[in-house]
Amino acid sequence: MPLNLTINKAAEIAGSQTKLAELLGVARPHISNWKQGSRTCTIDKRIKLAQIAGLDPTTAVLEGLADQLDENDQWQKQAKETLNAILNAFPQT
Repeated sequence: MPLNLTINKAAEIAGSQTKLAELLGVARPHISNWKQGSRTCTIDKRIKLAQIAGLDPTTAVLEGLADQLDENDQWQKQAKETLNAILNAFPQT
């Protein structure tokens, strides 16, 4: 699931983005920055977001790794494509 959708789901469960930020131990603007892609969401925060949202933390880790790979590097691009293929083969319900 894309990070922004995971954040939306986690915020809904937490009650608000402000409460979600408190649960994650981050400043409120971090949430918006993660949703916009202007700040990198660390793997440990992705795990916590997934847990709050009721999603699989392992999938969140793999998605986080894929998001951090540089598509301008051929090896990283290939690794990203492989990770995404794996994730797409086992979609979350």
